[in-house]
Amino acid sequence: MPNRDEMRVPRGYSAGIHFLGTTGVSLPLVGWGVLRISGASSGWTGGEWVLWCSFFLLLASGVEYAAHRWILHRRRIGLNHAFVEHTLRHHRWFDSGDIEARSSRDYHQILFPVWGVILIQYGLNLPLCGLLSLIAGDSIGGLGLCIGAGFFFLYETVHAICHFPASHPLFRVGFLRWIREHHRRHHEISLMGHKNFNIVVPVWDVLLRTRA
Repeated sequence: MPNRDEMRVPRGYSAGIHFLGTTGVSLPLVGWGVLRISGASSGWTGGEWVLWCSFFLLLASGVEYAAHRWILHRRRIGLNHAFVEHTLRHHRWFDSGDIEARSSRDYHQILFPVWGVILIQYGLNLPLCGLLSLIAGDSIGGLGLCIGAGFFFLYETVHAICHFPASHPLFRVGFLRWIREHHRRHHEISLMGHKNFNIVVPVWDVLLRTRA
């Protein structure tokens, strides 16, 4: 394990402000999505709500899986910065035997930079869901925006929790303890490019047989 002091963290960095930035970027889109749904006369049945919510949740989880597996762990033209920050820095900072954040400054290497959150949420998620609204209606576009923006925020939150100390009271919750171990295995050098890419719920790891 390298000395984390060798990694550059900006002077005055605050994990709390960092997470508030992520929150302030993401949650307004969730609210906007809700407004687009409530303002549309969809007339959906209960079964249709379950179907569409399940579809978008599965899609969001699939995007999480694909981005983690094929962008963050592969060199891609135009996306090399993401590979360097995740594979070469995040995985060097935290290995499978030491994934705990020792101080709040470690969250500089856990959370996406706020500019990256803005790019994902407003440069990708919002335009795609706007296009979906034009094609399929405000109810579907709004639901897609609500779930997509909310899922990314949940990803950031769960990933941060996975790097809490093992003694943290949150890990009295069985699922959180289980998902932390799922993520810890991903930090094993021999597995990180091949296994356990989902963070929130490992549904695609199960479907594509990449769960260790």
